[in-house]
Amino acid sequence: MRRIYFFGFLCFFPQAGGDFVQGQERPAPFSFTRLTAHWADYSAEDYLKHLGEVKTEVAQVGFWGAHFWSLAATPHGKGYPAHFPVEGHRECSQWLENLNRGIHKLGIKPIGHFNVMFLVGDPETPEGPRGFFKFYNDQWDEAELGPKPVKDPTDLLERNRDGSLISNKGYSIGGMKEYWGCLRNPHWRAVLKAWVRFAIRRGVDGFVINYYYRHDCHCSHCVSGFKSHLSGRYGKEDLSKLFGIADLGKHTFDEIGAWHSPKSSTLLQREALRFSQVSNKQAFDEVFVRFGRGLKPDLLLAQWNHIGDFSQIDGDEKCMLPGELWSSDEDYLWYSLGGSANFTRLKDGFLGEGTLQARYIRGASGDKTYTLGKYESVRTRVSIAELAANGGASMGFYTRLKDPEARKVITSYYGFLHQYDNLYRDNTSHAEALLLFPRGAVHAGNLAPRDRFRKLGRKLLDEHVLFDILPDDMASAEARKKYSLIVDPNDKSVSPETLTKALPRERSRFDAPATVRVSASRPALLDELTVHFVNYNRTERGDGGNPGGTIKDEKPIAVKEFGAKVRLPGGFTVSRVEFLTPEADKPVALQHKISSGSLSIRIPSFSAYGVARIRLQKKGPPKLRPKIAAIVTEYRHNSHADIIVSRLLQTYTLDGNGRTSPLELVSLYTDQVPGTDTSRSLAKTHGFRLSPTIEDALTLGTGKLAVDGVLLIGEHGKYPRSPTGNVQYPKRRFWDETVAVFRTSERVVPVFVDKHLSDNWKDALHLYDSAAELKIPIMAGSSLPTTWRRPAADVRRGAKLKEIVAITYGSTDAYGFHALEFCQALAEQRRGGETGIRAVQMLTGKAVWEAFEKKLFDVELFDQAWERLIMKQAPRDKLAERVPAPLLFRLEYVDGLRVNLLELNGAAAEWSGAWRYADDSTQSSLFWTQEGRPGMHFTWLLNGIEEMILTGKPAWTAERTLLTSGALDALLISRKEGQRLVKTPYLERQYQPGWSWKEPPFPPPMRPWSEQ
Repeated sequence: MRRIYFFGFLCFFPQAGGDFVQGQERPAPFSFTRLTAHWADYSAEDYLKHLGEVKTEVAQVGFWGAHFWSLAATPHGKGYPAHFPVEGHRECSQWLENLNRGIHKLGIKPIGHFNVMFLVGDPETPEGPRGFFKFYNDQWDEAELGPKPVKDPTDLLERNRDGSLISNKGYSIGGMKEYWGCLRNPHWRAVLKAWVRFAIRRGVDGFVINYYYRHDCHCSHCVSGFKSHLSGRYGKEDLSKLFGIADLGKHTFDEIGAWHSPKSSTLLQREALRFSQVSNKQAFDEVFVRFGRGLKPDLLLAQWNHIGDFSQIDGDEKCMLPGELWSSDEDYLWYSLGGSANFTRLKDGFLGEGTLQARYIRGASGDKTYTLGKYESVRTRVSIAELAANGGASMGFYTRLKDPEARKVITSYYGFLHQYDNLYRDNTSHAEALLLFPRGAVHAGNLAPRDRFRKLGRKLLDEHVLFDILPDDMASAEARKKYSLIVDPNDKSVSPETLTKALPRERSRFDAPATVRVSASRPALLDELTVHFVNYNRTERGDGGNPGGTIKDEKPIAVKEFGAKVRLPGGFTVSRVEFLTPEADKPVALQHKISSGSLSIRIPSFSAYGVARIRLQKKGPPKLRPKIAAIVTEYRHNSHADIIVSRLLQTYTLDGNGRTSPLELVSLYTDQVPGTDTSRSLAKTHGFRLSPTIEDALTLGTGKLAVDGVLLIGEHGKYPRSPTGNVQYPKRRFWDETVAVFRTSERVVPVFVDKHLSDNWKDALHLYDSAAELKIPIMAGSSLPTTWRRPAADVRRGAKLKEIVAITYGSTDAYGFHALEFCQALAEQRRGGETGIRAVQMLTGKAVWEAFEKKLFDVELFDQAWERLIMKQAPRDKLAERVPAPLLFRLEYVDGLRVNLLELNGAAAEWSGAWRYADDSTQSSLFWTQEGRPGMHFTWLLNGIEEMILTGKPAWTAERTLLTSGALDALLISRKEGQRLVKTPYLERQYQPGWSWKEPPFPPPMRPWSEQ
């Protein structure tokens, strides 16, 4: 059983963001393919512009752990390592909070660096304590951080055997020494928790946690912990026999070290190393996994570790961890290659690559997101390419922000990865051989198999073999079945020479030069095989071996055209092959031949990175897709019908290059056909049926229901308005004619109703009740609940909620509905689920500004929602001047929840919201939509529709949209009738949501406006 330790310091802090329910399901980890990391220059005026240019998904920036509290309030914080732009804990934290806010507005996640051990300061000087010690003694803010865990800060630190503090002066920052907090010490972990909460409050989405070093510490916590570790692994007899320990309780250790020389390694030293690493992991779990995610369940976590050239025992902070702990609870893996791969020496065949390390991390982590730190400011192209080629997240680390040429390259390469995101996101390796990593031998202190592993791996790379790497303790018999060759470095008879002879004849072959590395992957969302080529050839300075310089010294030498023969996955043939490279604007179609299950192509010349995109086609009859009838008001470019239904015809990205929907459009009924209609031309291209009636669309002329699902899209077209100002789309007529076919056919299929169920309560209830009567799976609603949220945020399921304040813009009946829908998607997550709406009121004009003055709603929440807007059209203090016709939607719920929604045409043209929990903590977010084509927020809406049609079960409840349809109707009545309070007993409906928001991937490129 996994032991969970709770320390008293947990009670110092109420949980931020509402009542977090222990054991609640954590959101799926955010996967990403593009990362930037900056320790310096992040205060540059155009730093945020740079992030937007490169379209990174994660920005590692800012320092929140021991570096912050040691240095931010000193003059020395402006230098290495943190380069804080301002001085002072309060000033610096506010500056970083503002930076995080700016990063969120770009849809990017700010990840803070968090040093867990490495302290800078002096406990005593003639002028008093300095650095960390001055902070702890004089600057600790109990209102922010809670009570100090101990009075004397030296009680938190690692100690030598004689009891003195372990210290160093390797960096000599400001002339101060370095000390180390001990992660075995519960009081030090309490300090770390205080710092974690402090950073989360300031908008970080996660932490990359570093300095997981443990020294030869003999503090009481390390001594007792190591003894407990040994007693848990060895009995008394073994302790005496193996270590000469007669009485473990009274034993005094000469050394309880960590990293050490493998050449002289002893069993006791390796046990001390194992203890160091396991106890570090326990501290990570307690401080960041349980406590940090208790505050923020979607907190992204990574550990910054070092691997070098597989430096086991004397390097690598996780080399002795058992497999089940190796990457558990980390969202992404961060490994530094140190100085082992940031240069080339081509005459010796040294490419300065991290390919082996990349494949090892990918395999050992089970395909988690990972990245490599290469300390590379010269070879930016290949550093990005080798991670992209091997399933990693490319990282612009040490890519100089102020170097125009470096910036241009990273923008180009990241733009390429963004453009072809479907090839990289969550892809899996495609390999024909497996190289085992000898983890068992490493744990036993035998590094000879590790040395063979490195040689065998490089031989496989030189031979251009497609291979994976797995630790030997993970390579089950089932896992081995998929490979035609298993290479085990534990076998002393295997050498690079014998390996060459053992390579399967029927394998993929590439006539690429020795400077090229080849890998292959299968995209998660496409039937494709992607073959990646990374070229390390370059003009070196001198004979190579010099890592210095700038990107001007990368000087890639292009590869000449070469041949490739690729084994195809079983059951597939090929429809098309293209070659892509960041150096070219467009893909190049490649001629291909297929023979005996292999594809033959010629790879064109390229500079640093090229990709062969092999579009696969399954052999045999195509898989049947559910047949869909679309019933729409009108079908024109960028109408709702177009941006929903066309995804069934033109893939998710509306260009034929994205993922194909599992649904097939077979028929279309259009109620109106304007001169701008596009459905007729689409029907000619895609072959679906244009039906003159709804009955024909559903029966395909057979007289009986002949489809598997219906899209009912009543939006756009020339229709009258109701007395309250709502457009009267013919949704009830569409619905009744659809239901008539169901009744005649004695069969029903799922139906999606776009936006509200109807423009009035009577008809909305009619749709809902008749669906319930006939047991029709029904879903409706807006795309807003499913779209991006910047930052990613949702009401925690089961939390007590006091108020939601949101911002919208007009038209009131159309966009006001969208706003009500996303507010309801937030509200329904609260404790107890939905209780229903008791009354509504719409205030207009002067009454809205009076509501501000009288604080009839939570103005602080409004300000938070206002700050989330990106495109403000007026200053906050000029709203009354710039907004001629403000509206305030007020909703009172049965359980006391209040929702206040402000329409501010003239000042706002986006949707945002903020919410307050019962403990007075708050959250806020922008509900971001991709307003230009392909308008991908509609794809996330379509995904919910697909789920319902494929499973027969709605992805979210129709009760949500029934409630918002009725609320909008009542609010418009309130406006028409002089802003009166409208009681809504008919909306006092209870339901449980059964749905939670899931963060979509980073948006794909938007079409240029000239191509909209």
